[in-house]
Amino acid sequence: MVAGSVPVERLAGVGARRAQQLKQLGIHTVQDLLFHFPLRYEDRSRLIPLRDLTGGQKGTYWGVVVQVQELRPRPRLTLLKVLLDDGTGQAYALWFNRTYLKNVLLPGTRVVVYGRGEVRRLEKTITVADFEVLEPGEEVAADQGLLPVYPLTRGLSQRFLRQLVRQALDRYAGAIPEILPENIRKFYRLAGKGEALRQVHCPQTLAEAEKGRKTLAYEELLLWQLGLLRDKAGAAEEGIAHAREGPLLKRFMARLPFSLTRAQRRVLAEIFHDMEQPVPMTRLLQGDVGSGKTVVAVLALLKAIDNGYQGALMVPTEILAEQHYLNLKNYVGALGVRMALATSNLTREERERLKQDLAAGHLQLVVGTHALIQEDIEFANLGLAVIDEQHRFGVSQRGQLLAKGKIKPDLLIMTATPIPRTLALTFYGDLDFSVIDELPPGRRPVITRYVPASKREQAYAFIAQQLRQGRQAYVVCPLIDESEKIAAEAASTLYDDLRRGAFRDYRLALLHG
Repeated sequence: MVAGSVPVERLAGVGARRAQQLKQLGIHTVQDLLFHFPLRYEDRSRLIPLRDLTGGQKGTYWGVVVQVQELRPRPRLTLLKVLLDDGTGQAYALWFNRTYLKNVLLPGTRVVVYGRGEVRRLEKTITVADFEVLEPGEEVAADQGLLPVYPLTRGLSQRFLRQLVRQALDRYAGAIPEILPENIRKFYRLAGKGEALRQVHCPQTLAEAEKGRKTLAYEELLLWQLGLLRDKAGAAEEGIAHAREGPLLKRFMARLPFSLTRAQRRVLAEIFHDMEQPVPMTRLLQGDVGSGKTVVAVLALLKAIDNGYQGALMVPTEILAEQHYLNLKNYVGALGVRMALATSNLTREERERLKQDLAAGHLQLVVGTHALIQEDIEFANLGLAVIDEQHRFGVSQRGQLLAKGKIKPDLLIMTATPIPRTLALTFYGDLDFSVIDELPPGRRPVITRYVPASKREQAYAFIAQQLRQGRQAYVVCPLIDESEKIAAEAASTLYDDLRRGAFRDYRLALLHG
């Protein structure tokens, strides 16, 4: 039986409650389970005695629960502080915003924890990343090897998911059909599908896990590219052939207080060439912050308006929409362009007037957020859609905006994320690609560096050096508070760590929406 059609309830240990929990992770079938890949791997090949715990050391520890404290350092932050004893020493295991675990971690319970050890003021602590409660009589495994760590949801444990995945591998991995032809697998030294899944979920070494990942990644990218080629082959449809420069464009260029860079002129020529063709333009514009993408987009919008069409600029946030609107109003509003702002903050009367003016063609340019793709928003003759920070929008949202045109409008999407050309062709094969690779005179280039977690302290030392010189710094986190569903750094937790640790001598603040 094909794993994709086998309900996950067919596996031993999955009843109605477990099935519901697995559905929270998007796991409905055995195939979904096998493609629920680990976030990372943890080396559990050695248990570290608590007496040997040192600061900054990640490792596996075990102990008997001696004492449990529930603390509230500040609003919306709880700390479960559990004292462990393994016979060689003691340490506190720390869980943030996981107070329900106090009903599990009762005194006398034996627990294995994995996390980062710290020594502060003669107190040893372990910030727990993963843990397992040992059953009565169960031996403490001194060598658990390399263990996968999966995304979880409340009620599911790593141990349960590992056991379930192994069961699924044993019963169904061999029944998953091969997609890659044998000659391709041999040429690139790739594993078979079932073997690759086993290597990813149950590797003996990190090299073996990487080999399985490479096989599955190759297959995914190959299918992605074949899909893009199929879509592009069938994309030859009627578009808008915009004429050459009109009066608005010329007047705007004459009023610009600066000259365009060579890169901007080159990119603009590419965009204008596309817009003058009878097929829809689909172009990705990449450039660093400050490289001048917006002025290029404005010139493209004015070209559409010069030709009697409407233009739309969609951005991901209301703050950014208002910023673009006010800037454009100063420049193009002064040329007589009729424009409006479309966000969720509009009153009912303002929204109704916007809808009527767009549908009647009274408005030539609209700047907005997702409000632009709501079903009741209609354009009289949309000619160009510009999407800023494209990574914040899905393909379906892009399609919803394009569907507002009577004839398929041209599309220009912008990003400040540096994208190598080969990667762009891989992921955006349905788009043409332009790069503004030159900054305006006087602009200093933005230096982007990747710093691995192992060099976190060096990064903090660099930031502290900048602060001592009177500069400011900010740290962006993907979450506000700790989450059980997402493995990412939380702003509230990191803020507490930094104000007590690396930056305790500086003024810090926590800001979130």
